[in-house]
Amino acid sequence: MIMTNNDDKKFFRAYAPLNVNQIHPEGWLNKWQQVVGNSWTLTYAQNQVPGVYDKFWNRNETSEFIFDENDQTLTLCDFTSYFADGLVRYARMNPGSQLEKEWLEWLDKLLASQDEDGYIGAFAKGVRWEYWLEIFSQSLVIDSMLYWYELHGDEELLGRCEKAIKCIMKAWDNPDGKPFAMDNVRHGRRRRSKHRDNRQQQ
Repeated sequence: MIMTNNDDKKFFRAYAPLNVNQIHPEGWLNKWQQVVGNSWTLTYAQNQVPGVYDKFWNRNETSEFIFDENDQTLTLCDFTSYFADGLVRYARMNPGSQLEKEWLEWLDKLLASQDEDGYIGAFAKGVRWEYWLEIFSQSLVIDSMLYWYELHGDEELLGRCEKAIKCIMKAWDNPDGKPFAMDNVRHGRRRRSKHRDNRQQQ
């Protein structure tokens, strides 16, 4: 938050996000993050809950929407990204804790799952770049990796992130192939017109 003084009054004129090294919760806020971090986040990590903990290496074999008998989706990717986003931040605020240990273990497994072309994600080869949340989930996980890089300056980790992003951009900036006919601003309009023409001919 940026403050300016004028006639002994404080005016708030802008908000700025805190960087990694400026986050030091105190008092009730620190107790709150410890309660949350050590409850559901740590539980998911220690129990390695399927579909949340492991989906970036136990990958989906289809990009179709599949549901179980309780109408819960079985095509998962975003739960893992939310988990990573939370775990890395609780690890940062609790150095030397079990949360940090679980994050480092999870990160090692994630990096071991990265494909040669840089792909980090929840879908097997042949069904990638089709599911609507795939890039969102990848981006959130990469952001978690970059958060850790900003804290520790691990150049190898930065290189892994760059490799993953190049893989995403190669798929994104593709006028003739998959995916993202509805999302890609650069190529999407032309493909949407083609799909619309095909529907009109049917």
